[in-house]
This record gives sequence, structure tokens and C-alpha cells, in this order.
Amino acid sequence: MSQAVGPDRGAGEAATGLDGPRLAALFAFLLLAFFACAHLFHGLHALAGDPDRLSTFLFSPAVRYSDFTIYADRADFPWLGTDPYTMRGWPFVYFPVAAWVFPAIAAIGGAHPLLAFQALAGLGYLVAIGLAARRAPRPLRLVLAVLIVTSYPFLFAFDRANLELLAALPLWVATALLVAGQDLAAAAALGLAASFKFYPLIFVLDFVRRGRWREAMVAVGTFAALTGAALVAMPGPTAVAGDGFLRSLGFFSKRYVFSRRPDELAVDHALLSIYKAFGPQAVALAESGVVTHYLPVAAVAFGAFWLAAFRRASRVTHFVVCSVAAVVLPPVSFDYTLLNLYPAVWLLLSRAMANPRPVSRAGVAALLLFVPVLVPLAYRLDGWGFGGQVKAVALLGLLLLGAARDLDPAAELILG
Repeated sequence: MSQAVGPDRGAGEAATGLDGPRLAALFAFLLLAFFACAHLFHGLHALAGDPDRLSTFLFSPAVRYSDFTIYADRADFPWLGTDPYTMRGWPFVYFPVAAWVFPAIAAIGGAHPLLAFQALAGLGYLVAIGLAARRAPRPLRLVLAVLIVTSYPFLFAFDRANLELLAALPLWVATALLVAGQDLAAAAALGLAASFKFYPLIFVLDFVRRGRWREAMVAVGTFAALTGAALVAMPGPTAVAGDGFLRSLGFFSKRYVFSRRPDELAVDHALLSIYKAFGPQAVALAESGVVTHYLPVAAVAFGAFWLAAFRRASRVTHFVVCSVAAVVLPPVSFDYTLLNLYPAVWLLLSRAMANPRPVSRAGVAALLLFVPVLVPLAYRLDGWGFGGQVKAVALLGLLLLGAARDLDPAAELILG
């Protein structure tokens, strides 16, 4: 990684006996092992007549859950003279920019938009791996291929043709541009990513802490301009489309944030999901006040941690922490969003491979904590799946580790 995004070197971290290649090999082995175990256990339970006991949704028919099945009619909204938010059917809960993906994919794929989207998404991730690893040693390229091909977030989103596959790609681009020291272009890519899903704007904090106010304004401005342009371009009155968008967000909040849904909890890795799964079940979430107060409390807590610790952390640590916070702190965060962790994992792996010395303990711990987050996990307790909560705990561990230690595997080391 270039000096432009290198760590702020300070006091060192204690070293392990692992160098970068061995750590990368261990990481890839664990991903493959968990992937194989998930299939083995599912197969054994399927033979025993109980296929859903350890189901991760990865083994279930998923076409009906595809965005291009649920929102198949949204491909026609430009020609129907209406916006996607006021059309009949399942409420459209994506940002305005994402709405234009559906007619675009339909134009490319014709009668098979789902397959066209999967093909384009697969090609996009091949290009992302190629760009990320073009100057990397061959072992890192292999590990990245294992990461994508066998890790749960990609397989889950690909199987269900979820739009998050496309939304996560600009973050890969932004990360590569940050590594190359091209902050202005990275800011524009972050704005594009945020126009699909809001949370990539958290990376604006990297510009803020370095006093790069122009880049911060470009990221926010790109997000606002793309969102506004996509809304204005929709047929019909813009005010009606905007109101429909806000009502769709209200629907999503009522159905998924202020409710306990056992199947969704299995794939919800938000910190709040721990309370939903194991908190008092007799009190309705809407009446408990926990959900209402969660988001402001989480935002204030993260802000306090950022000012006290993360603001002065190395840039690698700061990037990893922001990546994790973006997917664990929202009140609901399904496993599709884990795609946005790939750039952070790539950053840690590339820093480890570039390190000629033993990797720091914190760097090893950070990569190993990503393993349970990226593998199929779904456990059952009285009919409730809580694999998502295992991931939430691992992600919380990454946040706390980042507050206490430098996660950069190539940070200054204390040998011995």
C-alpha cells in the first residue's frame, strides 16, 4: 500500500510467529473448512429428514426472493409514466438511483433479467479482484479468489440476485483509489456507492480527519446529485416519487426494524439483532423504546469512540473500523451487506503479504475475527436462527479491537 494510505506509525504491536503468506494461507484454509463443514452438516441433516435445522438460506430455493422476481414489474416504470414507489406490489425500498438498474438490466437481459444481472455481477467481481490484485503476489490472488468463490456473503447475494452485489462494487473502486492516493476520484466513487445504499458515506470520515474538506464535499455532493437526478428523472411529479420513497422507508422500518422475525434474525448481523434474539420476548419492540433509542445512542457512542481513539488510528485501522461500523451499527443489517467488508479484508491481506516480518497479533486477530463473519453460520434455538448474532459479536469484537490496537498487519512490530 502506498505511503498515501500507510499507517501512522507509533508504538509497535507484539509479533506472532506468522508471516503474511502463512496468515493468508490460514485465512483461506479456515474459509474453505467452514464452507465444507456447512455443506457436510446440511447434507447429513438432509439425509436425516431435517434439512432446515442448520439451514443458512444458501441451501434453499431462492428465486422467489430475488430482487428481479420481487420487483420484476419495476423494469417497466419509465414506460408506464409512473415512479417505482407508487406502483402496485411489494413496496420498493431501494434508493432512487437503484431503481434505474431494473429497466437497464431488462434492456440487456430481455426475458432473463435475473441471469443477466448475475452474469454482470460475476464479471464485475472478477474485474474487482483483477484490479485489486494486479500488482499482488500470486498467493494473494488465490486467496482473494477463495474469498469470493466460497464466502457466504457473495454466494448468498449472488444466489438471490440481490442488488447489493452491484451497490458494493463502487466501494471496491473507492478503496483501490484510496490506496493509490487518488482521493478526489475515490470521493466520487464513495458518493456513487452511497447513492445505492447510504452507509458508505461513513468513509467520508477519512477525509475529515485528514482535513481533506474538498474530497468530503465531493463525496456528499456526488451522493446528493445522483440521488436528486434519479428522482427528478422519474416519470410523474417529483414530489410524489419523493413521498413514495419516504413511505417505502417507513414500511421497511415497521416490518424489519420494529419487529422480531425468526427467519430474518438468522441473517441479521446488526448489533440490535442480539437484543431482538435474546432480549425480553414478551414486550413488543415498538413499545419497549429500545429500538427507538438505539440509533441515536449507537451514533453518539461511535462518535465518542471515533473522537477518542479511531480519529488518531492508522488509516488501515480506521478503514477497517468504518467498514465494520457501517454494517453492524444500523438497526437492521442483513447478510447481503457483508459484501461491503471485502475491501477491508483485501486491505488487511495485502498489508500482511507486503510485510516481510512476522505479523502483529492484532493484525492476526482482526483477520481471524472476519472468518465467522464470512462463512455460512446459522444455529437453531427453539426454532430461532441466531447465526446473525454470532456475526454481530465478531463484528463488535473487531470494533473494540480497533479501538485498542493497530489492526494494520504491517505496523511497526515489537519482536520477541
